[in-house]
Amino acid sequence: MEYGKDFEKDMAINRFQLELECEKHPGLYAFYVVYGNKAEDKYAKLALKLKHRLGEIEINLRQAPPEKIKITESSIKALLTTNKEIQTMEVELLELKLNVNTYKSALNALEHRRSELNNLTSLYQSSYFSKPSGYKKENNTDAAQREQRQNIKRRNKDE
Repeated sequence: MEYGKDFEKDMAINRFQLELECEKHPGLYAFYVVYGNKAEDKYAKLALKLKHRLGEIEINLRQAPPEKIKITESSIKALLTTNKEIQTMEVELLELKLNVNTYKSALNALEHRRSELNNLTSLYQSSYFSKPSGYKKENNTDAAQREQRQNIKRRNKDE
């Protein structure tokens, strides 16, 4: 099975195929755990890379300050904030954070899916989805009596 292409399809439950849905669930959960961990790893690596690059640029600014700029903590912070390389890395970091949060949300949704599978299985075991029961079945004599009464009513109307 291919997971991850259509999130809504992954989360959907076919209540008429509960056995297959229950079999599919662990694989689905594992898929989102693995890819969530990969996303967290990418995020952590880029955050570390950004931290190192910020340090390198700050050292360079302190060793060779730009002309006409007095080097203070606030000026270094401003120069780092306006650095195009840092801005690009921060945007990438935000995109990876969104990806991590998406996988965390998917795992939360899968917990709800598991709970719903448990509920649907319980309903199935209690014959909730079976044909209605408890209704009095109409036998031939009841139907014949009802038809006879209708015929009498029609005759009375005609007269």
